[in-house]
Parts: sequence; C-alpha cells; structure tokens
Amino acid sequence: MWSVALHTVRDRWTLFIGAVLSVALGVALVQSSSVLLVAADRAHAAPGATPAEARAIRTAADGVTSLMGISITLGLFLTVFIIGSTLAFTVVERRRELALLRLSGASRRQVRRLLVGEGVIVGVVGTGLGALIGPVATAVELRFVHRAGLDASVLDLRFPSWILLVDLGAGLGSALAGVLVAARRAGRVRPLDALRETGTESRVMTVGRWTWGLLFGVPAVGGALLVQSSGNVLTSVLVGLLVIVAGSVALQQLSPLVVPLVARAFALPARRHVLGELAQAGMRDGVRRSATTAGPVIVLVGLVVGLLGILSTQTEATRVERIQQSSADLVVVSHGDVSDRIRAVPGVAVVDPETDVDVPLQAPRARGGWRPVGAALVTAVDPAGYTRLTHQPLDSGELTAFAPGSAVLGPSALDDGLGDLTTVRVGGRQLEVVARVDTTIAGGADVLVDRADIPAARLRHAPTTTFVEIAPGTPVADVRRELAGLGTVSTVSEWADDLAREQSTENGSVMLALAGLGGLYAFLSLVNAVAVGTAQRRREFAVARVTGASRRQMIAAVAIESLGVGAIGIALGATVVAVCMLGIRHGMEATLGVPVMEIPWGLAAGLGAAVLVAGAAAAAAAGWSATRDAPIRLVAARE
Repeated sequence: MWSVALHTVRDRWTLFIGAVLSVALGVALVQSSSVLLVAADRAHAAPGATPAEARAIRTAADGVTSLMGISITLGLFLTVFIIGSTLAFTVVERRRELALLRLSGASRRQVRRLLVGEGVIVGVVGTGLGALIGPVATAVELRFVHRAGLDASVLDLRFPSWILLVDLGAGLGSALAGVLVAARRAGRVRPLDALRETGTESRVMTVGRWTWGLLFGVPAVGGALLVQSSGNVLTSVLVGLLVIVAGSVALQQLSPLVVPLVARAFALPARRHVLGELAQAGMRDGVRRSATTAGPVIVLVGLVVGLLGILSTQTEATRVERIQQSSADLVVVSHGDVSDRIRAVPGVAVVDPETDVDVPLQAPRARGGWRPVGAALVTAVDPAGYTRLTHQPLDSGELTAFAPGSAVLGPSALDDGLGDLTTVRVGGRQLEVVARVDTTIAGGADVLVDRADIPAARLRHAPTTTFVEIAPGTPVADVRRELAGLGTVSTVSEWADDLAREQSTENGSVMLALAGLGGLYAFLSLVNAVAVGTAQRRREFAVARVTGASRRQMIAAVAIESLGVGAIGIALGATVVAVCMLGIRHGMEATLGVPVMEIPWGLAAGLGAAVLVAGAAAAAAAGWSATRDAPIRLVAARE
C-alpha cells in the first residue's frame, strides 16, 4: 500500500496540495518560533548591567516568549485541524475509489495503511518545504516582534541543530494526527459502495462529529455560564479563552446542522434569480462540503477576533481603572524629579511624584541570607501624597504606617513571587513591609518605597510621573499653564488615554501577526476544500450547462455559494466571540463597577471581507477549471 499511496499523491496532487502547504507553513512557524524562544531564553543582561537594563531585557524576552508561545500553539492547532478536516473530506469524495480497492481485495487494514502512507508522504514533503522557508519565517516574525514594541536586539539568534528534529516531529506529528480520523473513516468504506451512491458516508452528522461537537460543546457552554457568574477579572479572561477555543471547535463540528437551516432561509430570496437558486441548492445539497469550508472560518474568526477583543477589553479596563484610582487633577510627566518646583506653583495643594528607580532589590531566603530579584520594579513615592491621591485596594496592612524605613508591596508583587515578604532590601538598605497592595488590572510596581530612602542623585534625572491636586477655587487652566515648562502636562483622563493608545498599538501588532497567520491558514483551507469539492462536481456542472445554464452562470453560482458558506462561518465565529465578550464584560463590571467591553470592529470587518473575497475567488477559479471540458462529454460519465 505504500507504493499505491505514493502513486496516489503523485497522480492526484491537487487533493493534497493544501495539506502539504499547511504542514509546510506549520513547520516553518514552529521552526522560527522555536529559534526565537531559544534566543529569548538566552537573553541575559551582561555582567555589571543595572537593574533597569536587566529588567528591560527580561521584559523584552518575556514578551517574545509569550508571543512565540501563542504563535506555536495556534500554528500547530490550525495545522492539525486543517489536515484532519481536509483528509476527512477527501475520504468522502474518494469513497467510490476506496470502495473499488475493497472490491478488488484490499482489506480494511490495507485501506487504512494507504491513508497513513499518504499522511506520511504529505508530512515528509511538507516538513522539507517548511524547513527551507523557516529562515524566511524567522525574519518575518522578527519584524512582527519589532512592531509589537519588543526589543529584538537583546535576542541571541542562533540556529541549534536540534531544531531540525523539532521540524520533523512537528511536520510528521501534525500530518499523522490529522490523518488518523480520516484513516479510520476510510477503513469503514464498504466494497458495495463502489456500485451505489448510498451508504453510511451519506450521513453528514457522523458519530465522530457528534462526539467531538459535544466533547467541546459541553465545556464551552459550562464556561459561558461560569464567565457570566464570575466576579473576578482574571477568571473571566481565562474562562473566556476556554469558551473561544472550545466553542469554535464545537460549532465547527456541529456546523452541518446549521448549513441546511441557513440554506432554507435563503430559499425565498434566491428564487428571484437563477444564480441565487443554484447557489442555494449547492449549499443545501452539499452540506458536508459547506461544513468543511466553513470550519476554518469559524475557528479563525473565533480565535483572532476573540483574542484581540479580550486584549482590547483589558486595555480599556486598565484605562478606566487608572482614572478611578487617582483623584489628582493633573499629571506631569518629566525627565527628572521636578516635584519641588511643582510644589512652588501657586494653587498646588498635594503632589505625589512617582519614580521608577534603578536600585538593586533583594528578598530574604528561607534559610537565611538574601537573594537578588533582578527584574522587579521599584517605585519611589511620597507616602503622604500617594495615600492622598492614589486609591488602590489593600490586601493587608495599612498605608498609615508607610514612612521612611518601610516599604509597601505593589500590585505586581504577588505575580513575581514577592507577595508574602515581611522585609526587603532596597539599594542595600533593609526595609520592613507594612502593607501590600492588591493586584490590579493595570499591574504596577513590585515594591513601593519612600523617596527619602533613595539617594537624591538617583531621583534627580530619572523619568518621573507626578500627580497633582489643585487647591479648591484655583483655576485648573492657570496651574496647567504654569506647569507646562516642567514636562508634559495632562489630566488623569488624558494620561490614561495615552497609555491605553500605546498598549492598543502593541496589541494590534501582536494580533496582526496572528491574524496574518490565521488568514493564511484559512485561505489554504478554503482553497483546498473548494478545489477538492468543485473537482468532484464536473458532471453536475455539465448537466446544468446542458439544460441551459451558461459557463459564466455556473462560475458565478459557485462563487455566490462560497460567499454564503463564508457568511455562515463568520456568523458562527461571531457567536462564539459574542458569548465570550459578554462574559468578560460582566467580570469587568463586577470589578470596576462599570461595564467594559471593546470589540475590534475594524479587524473583524477586514477579516470577514478577506475571508469572503478569498473564498469567492478560490471558488470561481475552481469553477472555471471544472467547466473547461465540453459538457456533453461529461453528462454520461462518472467521476
């Protein structure tokens, strides 16, 4: 059967080209992401680097690691998903061919071996091609890393030889994982199916589809209920991610139940024109074909739009939280400590300068001694001004005890493993921890210290954000004009808006990379599903043309049908996103007191339009190819 598999792939390469390209793209992505992950892991500050330099390098490396981790996960998931759905659809379209093999004496095991052999060939060819284009993918991902605001210059880029083994494992593994279900289905083809059109494969909603649909559908529904009742932001976000992934896969598996309903809904308006009626009939009768085409669209819209929706909502929630937690009237961002000059301005009542300081931080060891904390953020504040103008919930302690010689653990301390300390050493000076700020959406410092505990020379030229409260009755505009020469002056709302715009730009760059990847995968899957499905409809097209339809009408009908199927996929993907975002909105409202939800309408519209155009173009090209032969030659023939 191995030689038969080789001949099948060679002779009917159009059935497998989409799977080969999917494997190649997945391998290239895994290779480039693995190289960048290794480079990020090797990124360390040079001996003698300051804590700020070490923190900057670690932050950039962590950002690269997170982005590459998401990229690998999405790439492998889509590769296995597309290969599995493509080969499963191919088995359905080749049912008569496989039945002929059974009729000529091939056993179920041999037929399954044939499919596995085809998967191995697809995996090997795709792995080789992916390994060749891997360096190009690395260069592209480096550009995305740079656009995401991460410093790629700190990465130690080298190509370890063991990456080739990772390529082979990713390529062959994804191909074999995708082909297993198809091989099992091929083994169930009966010999008599070669002589008739009916059989078990005529059932679109197979046991496998019901099983996988319910297996992912149950946690998706449970997650949707949980996220609606959760009052914790982190829980809402994590469960929202579960809803997106599980719900997308569940709707993809159960989409054959939806396609006929939507096709019937199109029936009345479709009758107004012959092209619409042909497209509606194609959607209604080719349920499996439509479901295979809509599947990657559902997953693509759900993952990309859902992930960016979560990030955008977090960014907006951070902006709202910053405004809520400050009672200042103005914010001055300066390149040095100008708090004394601000206090001298008439009408200024309270000043809270906050400076991220470049000093060593140490935490006590369990067995005695001190350990350095390299990437922690230490912020020097004025305790009186901070207590007056900043209103963050405390997890323990009291800010009234915050004074020289003491410290407060900031909102990021718990995430960085510093949440249970009673003492810290900052710049060689031991400070008692008197309080711990609860975690916030925006994050912040790991440790807050009194400015009196930091040498003045370190504060004099360090970038400082100063929050200013104006005395009652003093015009804000007058004070703002006086402060204009000391730095960038804005209201708290304007300051929070600027930070949110910076974060949105970074999020957009990250999701641009993921959307580009997902879009390319969806395009490959659309082209492959349309090409395979249309190639098997030549006799159908010929009959329609003999009865009066023109070639141009058939091509247009196929394109319209693809638009309808794409719209179904977009609608189902949008349903998953809506459920997820409504749950996160509830979690944000429980935390902040106001509902927060940001939908990336621009990305969603652009992605939907790209999917529709790509599907229609692929369908038109496949329809043109399938109608090149004279119809009279195919009317009496069997594909």
